[in-house]
Amino acid sequence: MQNLDLIWQFSAPTWLVLLLALVAIIAATLYYRQTNPIVSRPLQITLTFLRAAALLLLLLVIYEWTLGWQYYHKDPPLIAVAIDNSASMSVTDLQGARPTKIDSVVEFLYQNSWNDLEPRYYTFGNTVEPLSGPQDSLHFKQDGTNISAALQELYTLHAQENLNGIILITDGNYNQGNNPVRTAAELGVPVYPMGIGSTESMPDLSISDVQFNAFAYVGEETPVKISISNRGFTQQTRQLELVTGDSVLVTKPIRFSSSPSDQSVDIPLILDKPGRQKIVARLDAFDNEITATNNQQTFYINVLKSRINILFIAGLPSPDISFIRNAIQNIERYQVSVIVQQPNGQFFDPDQSLQNLNEIDMFLLYGYPNPQSNDMIFQQIKRLIELQPTAFFIHPNSDTQKLNTIPALPAAPLSLPSSPINIYAAPTPMGRTHPILFLEEQNDSRVPDWLELPPVFLSHPGIQPKSDAMVLLGGKSSDNHPQEHPLIIVREEKNKSLLVTAHDLWRWKLLLTDKDIPSPFNNLLGNMIRWLETEQTDDLVRFETMQDQFQFGERITARIAVNNPNFQPVDSALVICELSRNGKVLEEKLASPQGNGTYTFQSIPEQPGDYTLRAVASIQGQQLGTASSLLTVGQYNKEYTEVRLQKALLQTLAMETNGAYIDSLAGFSSLEGKNRFRLIKKEREIWNLGWTLFVIIAILSVEWFIRKQKGML
Repeated sequence: MQNLDLIWQFSAPTWLVLLLALVAIIAATLYYRQTNPIVSRPLQITLTFLRAAALLLLLLVIYEWTLGWQYYHKDPPLIAVAIDNSASMSVTDLQGARPTKIDSVVEFLYQNSWNDLEPRYYTFGNTVEPLSGPQDSLHFKQDGTNISAALQELYTLHAQENLNGIILITDGNYNQGNNPVRTAAELGVPVYPMGIGSTESMPDLSISDVQFNAFAYVGEETPVKISISNRGFTQQTRQLELVTGDSVLVTKPIRFSSSPSDQSVDIPLILDKPGRQKIVARLDAFDNEITATNNQQTFYINVLKSRINILFIAGLPSPDISFIRNAIQNIERYQVSVIVQQPNGQFFDPDQSLQNLNEIDMFLLYGYPNPQSNDMIFQQIKRLIELQPTAFFIHPNSDTQKLNTIPALPAAPLSLPSSPINIYAAPTPMGRTHPILFLEEQNDSRVPDWLELPPVFLSHPGIQPKSDAMVLLGGKSSDNHPQEHPLIIVREEKNKSLLVTAHDLWRWKLLLTDKDIPSPFNNLLGNMIRWLETEQTDDLVRFETMQDQFQFGERITARIAVNNPNFQPVDSALVICELSRNGKVLEEKLASPQGNGTYTFQSIPEQPGDYTLRAVASIQGQQLGTASSLLTVGQYNKEYTEVRLQKALLQTLAMETNGAYIDSLAGFSSLEGKNRFRLIKKEREIWNLGWTLFVIIAILSVEWFIRKQKGML
C-alpha cells in the first residue's frame, strides 16, 4: 500500500456542513455556559463535549457523510506455464520420447528461480487443469488440443492479476477451437512457446474416419465408408478388415501408391442377424509406424429385421381396410397380409397367415373379433397379442365382450355400441409432441390443422383409457357437446398397443374440402406402425444423450432423464451411475442434477475396451428404475492424426504477441517481469452504518444520566 489519501464527501457543500458544525459546537458551549444548579468546571466541559458530539454526528447523518480513501497497490509479475497434456505428447519421434523431454522441462522449471516472476502451472488439452507438482496430472491422455481455449481461460483466470505472459510447452497441433494466433493477438498477452518434438513426419497409417448408417436390415447391403490417411508408405499394400466378434465380415486389400495421401474406401456390408452389432474396422500395421493405435476404429450398427410381417384381420368388409393397407404398404419394409371375415365366421381368400401365426411381428384388428368370429381362432390370436404389438380399430360390429378379455387393450371395459356420432379430431396436450401425430410438410404445403379435417364416426361413446394408457387424439361431436371422446389411445407395457375408437377413417383421405391441405392419413398410419415396431424402453429412467463410441482419452458424457410413475420429471432423485468393464465396477458416483428431471455423468476411462454404464435412480429410498448402455472406448485418438511439431505456427504465435520462441531451457532465464501499480479506491457510508445511530443514542443517554444525577432536568 502506497500514498494513502482520505476523501470526505457529503450530500451538501462541505463549507455548509462545516459552518453548521461550528454553529452546533457554539450552541453546545453556550447551553452549558451557565447551569442550574451550578456544576464543576470539568463536568461542565464533559456535558458540553457530549452535546456537541451528538449534534455533530446528527449533522453527519443528515448530510450523508461518506469516507473514502485511495492508494496504490503493487501487483507482483505473474507468468502462467501451460503444459500440453494431450495424447500427441505421448509419442516417440526423431527427437526421442516426448514424455521424457517434458518431464525434464517441468523438473527444470520447478527447481530453478524465476527472477522476480511468480509462476503458475497448468496442463491443457481439451480442458485446463492446475498442476501442483512436477509429476502431477501428466498422463498425456486428453483426446483433443484446444490452444485457443487454453489461452483464453488462462487470461480469464488471471484477469485481475499482473499477468506478464503465458509459456506454452506443446507440439502446436491443435484439433479443436479457433486459430490460436488470432485469439492470442486479441488477448494482448505475450506468449512464449516452447516446441516439443520433431518437425519431420514419421511413417504412419491411420483410419481417420468411418461413416455408416446407424440402422441396417438383415440380408440387405448397408454402405460403410472408411477414410485412410497414409504418411510415409509408397507402393505397398495392406489388408483392411471389418470384424464382428471372432468373424471377419469383409477383407479388402488397400494399395498405397504415393505419400502423403488420403483415400476413401466404400465397402458394402451385409449383416445376417438382427440386434446391435459391434463392428471393428482394422487395417494391418507396418512395423515402423509411429503408432498402431490409430489403425482401427469401432462402430455400432443396429440391425433390424428386413421385413416386418403384419397380419391385418378385419371382422367385416369396409372401405377403411383398403385405405389402411395401402398406407402401410407404401413403406417397403412392411409385409402386410389381409384376411377379411365373412358373416359366417370364415375368411375370404385365407392365405397361410392363420397357419403361421408365430411368424407374425404385428397384429392389426379392424372390427375383430365380432359376434360371428370363430372362438378357437380368436383365443389363439389373443395369446399371441400378448407377445406382439397390436393396433385395435373399433367398429360398430366389434364384440366388446371379447375385446374386454384382451389384457393389452388400452381402454377400460367397452360398452355396447350406440348410434354413431360425428367426431372432429383434436390432439391432446400430450399428443401434440407424440411421434404418432407428427405430420410432416409435403411439397411445401402447410401441415393440416386437425380441426379442418372432416368428421369420422364414433359408435362406442364413453370409452375411457386405462390408468397406464395415454390419449393422443381426442374429439368433440358436431353438436358442440362438451364431452370429449378419445380417438387414439396408446399403452406402453411389455408390448405396445394402440386403440382407434372411430371408424370411416377413409374420410380423412378423400373428403378434405381444402385441396391445398395434404391428407394426414398415410402419414398417421405410417407413424402408428413405426411407433408400434419400436422396442419399448424404461420410461422412468433413460439415457437421453448417450453415444456408444468414444476415443481413448475422450470424456464420456451421459445425460439421464428421470421421471416418476406419473411421468413427471423428478429433480430430487438420487442417481447413481456405475461404469463397469468385464463385469467389474470400475467407477461409481452420483450423477449431477441439471434441473427438469435431467442428470449428467462424466468420466474418462483409463484404458480402451468395452464398458457398461448403468444408472440407478431412487427417491426417498424407493427405486424408480434403472437404465444401462453399452459403449466402446477405442484405442484410436484423433490426436494421432498429426503429431509433427508445428514450429512455424508457434513462432508466429510468439511474434504476433510480442513474445519469444524458446528453443532451450536457457531461454527461460531471459524472461523478466514488470511490477504493476493499481489505484485502489474504496469508500464507506459512515452515516448509513448501524453503529453510528447507536453512538448517538449512547452519547445522549450518558448526557441525560449525568443531568439526572445532578438534578439538572
